[in-house]
Amino acid sequence: MAAQAPPPPPPEQKMMVAIDESECSHYALEWALRNLAPRRLILFTVQPFSPLSYLPVGSPRKHRASPRPSSYL
Repeated sequence: MAAQAPPPPPPEQKMMVAIDESECSHYALEWALRNLAPRRLILFTVQPFSPLSYLPVGSPRKHRASPRPSSYL
């Protein structure tokens, strides 16, 4: 009778925890850190969209990165 090959090792387990600014996310992260310690943990953070950081693509020429010399005025 031929010897059986050992079973392959289980794949590495990973867990991703999505985090935002909510209290529920904080508890989810604490739970994951407490209960999934030997596993690899991937954190995914999100932040609310800030309309102040938005710059329109087709902005007028007045928004130049470098001003023209006064000789062009």
